[in-house]
Amino acid sequence: MNRYVKKQLIIAGFFLLFIGIIVFVGYLIFRPKPEATCFDGIKNQGEEKIDCGGPCLPCEKQKEPIAILKQKIISMPDNNFDFVAEVSNPNEIWGARSVGYVLNIFNQENEVVFSKEASFYILPQEKKYIVEPKIALSEPPQKFELVITSTNWQRLDGFRDLALRIRDKKIQFDDYTRISGTVSNNTSYDFDKVELVGLIFDQSKEIIAAGKTDVRTLLRGENRYFEIRWPKAFNVDDFSYEIMPYTNVFLPENLIDVKKQQDVTQ
Repeated sequence: MNRYVKKQLIIAGFFLLFIGIIVFVGYLIFRPKPEATCFDGIKNQGEEKIDCGGPCLPCEKQKEPIAILKQKIISMPDNNFDFVAEVSNPNEIWGARSVGYVLNIFNQENEVVFSKEASFYILPQEKKYIVEPKIALSEPPQKFELVITSTNWQRLDGFRDLALRIRDKKIQFDDYTRISGTVSNNTSYDFDKVELVGLIFDQSKEIIAAGKTDVRTLLRGENRYFEIRWPKAFNVDDFSYEIMPYTNVFLPENLIDVKKQQDVTQ
């Protein structure tokens, strides 16, 4: 092969390569694009994230932490103190079957004089009150803190109010203070334990008393009487009070028919 032919072959090769590149780039630009779907692994068609939001199913939101809205210690007779905290779960579909916490109380020297580890449960978008009554201290506390240490989340899609209702409530002031009433189970479930938290507020809506009790084995359709007592009379002219019922739908033993617990939490 002479030198002229070799040169022509090289030029032809480069030309074909150039034509091939143009064809390939044109194919990438003008090729038919596959129809966007909610399962293509691509963030497109107005999706908030890959394959969710917009025209697809809603994206699962990040779980927001349980919030401590307020906390207070209330002095009682005989160097006893009641602690109350209001907590909130802002999540729409996530409840917590167990929220671990530690309550620390400090004296004037900033020393821990009381410490307790415990837990509570909370439903989606629920606000509730945590009460630790009858804490014995030798002197009034300087400060206190409730610290959440762990959260065991559980999804509750389509959860609805359990329809525990308080009826015929009343308050009585004598040598002691008493809140009483009837808790009605208007649900289709039988509960082993229903907790009742009672609060008294002054005219500025500050909590001046917090207590709790529980009712055991509350069957569906049943009404049960209860009382919450404090060993002192509260001298307030303008006051209000509330009673909140809570029950643990996450705990299988709390629903007497275990199969119904599966229906609630699925």
